[in-house]
Amino acid sequence: MGLLALGDYEEAFSGVSHDPYYNWSPALMESVVNGYGLPEPHPSGEVFKVTDPDAASGVKGNRGVVRSTGSGHLLGHAYYELPLNGEWSDLTTSFRLERCGEDITFVLEEIHVM
Repeated sequence: MGLLALGDYEEAFSGVSHDPYYNWSPALMESVVNGYGLPEPHPSGEVFKVTDPDAASGVKGNRGVVRSTGSGHLLGHAYYELPLNGEWSDLTTSFRLERCGEDITFVLEEIHVM
């Protein structure tokens, strides 16, 4: 979150794993955030930027973890609503949580409006 608020999409991208299905790149992540869930400019013309969550107004964004009841390397899913342009939004990042040896890996799945 902090890296996104700083506009450092390269570092944010490298801090999580990626499923090739979604074809994420730092540039695509930034485009989707700027377009409020769309990879092209928002129809209103407004450009959305992630802002410091401690300074965001409105109702604090939803976040949570849903644990998987299955077995194997899938542990569950996590989601986090992003603060944009100083206000909490419903633009949500979602991750798959996977066991990788003794570690837990966050795999970026989607950045979308919930």
